[in-house]
Formats: sequence, structure tokens, C-alpha cells
Amino acid sequence: MAVFKVAAIGEDGKYFDDFALNDVINYIVTPYKTPSHLIGTFGVRLEFAAQQMELVARAYNKYRNLRLRHWIISFGARDLISPIQAYYIAVEAARFYADRYQLVFAVHEDTDQMHVHFVMNQVSYVDGKKILRYKKRILRFHLLHEGHLCRIRYQLYSGHP
Repeated sequence: MAVFKVAAIGEDGKYFDDFALNDVINYIVTPYKTPSHLIGTFGVRLEFAAQQMELVARAYNKYRNLRLRHWIISFGARDLISPIQAYYIAVEAARFYADRYQLVFAVHEDTDQMHVHFVMNQVSYVDGKKILRYKKRILRFHLLHEGHLCRIRYQLYSGHP
């Protein structure tokens, strides 16, 4: 079963500084981690994603404190998911938020456990509101894939992005 993980906000101020968006986006699209280049976006162009997310936050005067949300869907060996299938699951997962929030996601194939990283601007491009009740929303998150309900369970992830 796939696992939905939320990257924890570290005591060291990770995700709060002026470089957070750029650093995390650059991490998730690192070429050796994404050899098939299965990368997607909603509401931004990849090459300008960090700047476009920052512009939205600044336009609503909310470019301070926590800058982003970082989450991961990780697949186990028994899931028998190909990289392209993981990409399509990622598209559906991103659509859950794409009507209000800018996102970048990438399929990582550099480990035995394929996974998808997501970076989301936490300021809505629609009305400037920051996402609230984030954990409650993801606890109820489900994806439909190839006729099977893929239940994504919530797990706090405290490792490096």
C-alpha cells in the first residue's frame, strides 16, 4: 500500500527562509533522482516555479513564516507501480489542491522504494488564504488508480526532504 508522508518542519527553520522554495524544488527535480524526467506542475512553469510561488505569496503580503508544504507518496515493492503509473497517481494527487495552490511534483527512482515528492505553495493564488487544516484534509485523501482504491495513510516524515 502506498504511504502518504508529510515532511516535518524542522527546528532548524527549514521551509521558513527565503531560499526554501528554490531549495526544495531543486531537490525534488534533481536529475539523478528523476532519470525518466517524470515531473509535473500546476499553476507554474517548472523553470520559474519558485519565483512564481514567491510572487503569489508577496502579492497577498504572506511571504513570511512557513513558505511551502512538502509531501511524499511512497510506494512499496508489493505495489508493483511503474514510474509512469506513479506519475499519473501524482497528477491525481496534485489535482486535489491544484484549483487553489501552485504545485511542483517529481517521481524519484533513485531508491528501491519509488516515491513522488510534491512542493506546494501554501498561499492560494485564488484568494491569498493559507491552507488550513492541512493534516485533516490529507487524512481523508484517496486516489482511484486502475480500478483499485489506493488508500494513502498519513505518516509524519521527519527525514531530509
